[in-house]
Amino acid sequence: MFILYAVPIGLLVGLLLGGRLSGLGDVRFQWAWLAVLGFAAQVVLFSDPVTARIGDLGPPLYVVSTALVFIAVLRNVAIRGMPLIAAGAGCNLAAIVANGGTITHHHAIGRDHAPWLRAEVGDVGLDLIRAAKQRLDPVGIMNPGKLLP
Repeated sequence: MFILYAVPIGLLVGLLLGGRLSGLGDVRFQWAWLAVLGFAAQVVLFSDPVTARIGDLGPPLYVVSTALVFIAVLRNVAIRGMPLIAAGAGCNLAAIVANGGTITHHHAIGRDHAPWLRAEVGDVGLDLIRAAKQRLDPVGIMNPGKLLP
């Protein structure tokens, strides 16, 4: 949910540093609908009525919603600033490991962390991620063998 604060703060900082809102029109963010879908799912998932109804499905659904956003970010990694997002994720991972924490959901996607994904999201979570990957990448060309154990 940090993104709900990060976007307006980022816009304000950009303006203070001399940026222009009109410059956003030049950014060609592909698959924006996927990121919006992932963020919208997270907003819904964190609402009390939905949280109470879905119970144990909440964490795996959150993982899938985060994966949708992650896929959109990867699709747009050439856009200036996207590598900074990746670096931020790496710093989060370093802080987690340095403090003896566990690697969770979106920090755990990739071949280095695949062995722990089942423990983090369970069988239902893996099934949901597999279904999303099959729907979004039916040919299996996006990081084959790296997302799922």
